[in-house]
Amino acid sequence: MYRGIWVCIFTAALSLAAMNAARAAGFDCSKASTEAERLICSDQQLSALDDRLSEAWRQAWKKSADREALKKAQQEWIKNGRDVCQDVPCMQKAYETRIASLTNPEDQNSAQPQVQANTTPQEMLDEANRQFTFRKQPINPLSLKELYPWNSDKLPGPVAVDVEGTTANTSRYLAEVSIDARGFICAVQTDGAEKTTVCYKRLGTLANGVHVVQTWSSGSGTMVATDLILVKFMIDTEYPDGMKATGRNRLIMMRVGAFGLGDRYKGTVEVRPNEISIGAGGERKKTEVIRFK
Repeated sequence: MYRGIWVCIFTAALSLAAMNAARAAGFDCSKASTEAERLICSDQQLSALDDRLSEAWRQAWKKSADREALKKAQQEWIKNGRDVCQDVPCMQKAYETRIASLTNPEDQNSAQPQVQANTTPQEMLDEANRQFTFRKQPINPLSLKELYPWNSDKLPGPVAVDVEGTTANTSRYLAEVSIDARGFICAVQTDGAEKTTVCYKRLGTLANGVHVVQTWSSGSGTMVATDLILVKFMIDTEYPDGMKATGRNRLIMMRVGAFGLGDRYKGTVEVRPNEISIGAGGERKKTEVIRFK
């Protein structure tokens, strides 16, 4: 009899634990569909912060005189504040900043994510290496496209870009940048009737600090060119007109390698501290391992 009672209690406890695991955040974790949501559900601190944010949002909604603006600002924060984070410390800071904004009674309408200019070159470099972002925004996919080698040429041509000069609000690199459900950073650029789409995902970082990025690009045709591009960041100084004495510190993204994967490559790329394994798939008939010293 007692064994039967304990079995029932144990079964009920397991069911409750499963329910709590499924709802480890302010949303249903069993339905998590983006990289950001899966990261939240995998970390107890982030789950707790998401619950606090949900409550702060409810209270702000009750008090807001302009709910439409508040709703729009929350959507902007999710897109450009939360979802650009790729690790726990970044997302934790994003949540804490947003909660503070929502709970401040003197600034209920300030839901726009605050993008602050970094004050030192080292901060710019650290952010780029840690998050692959610049001033809390994803690196523009079009800047990576600028570094693609041409198949018809033996040598690559351009090998580096000024990251600030390639942000999505500049005329040359103007694009609509978004993060899709797979966690890919995508840019759509329209020039007349022609539309170009470039997406990327950072796969990892080698022990030497080089970032391994897989890219997909398509234009008016049916081909989706898939490439692997290796880049590293550095700080240098430019001397533009009017700043000859002091110059301008700038963040540079330099291409140090590239590998064509073919049209719609479906294989698997694995990044380890000192090597990259490119699995067979599509035009690649066998696995290739590239080792780095």
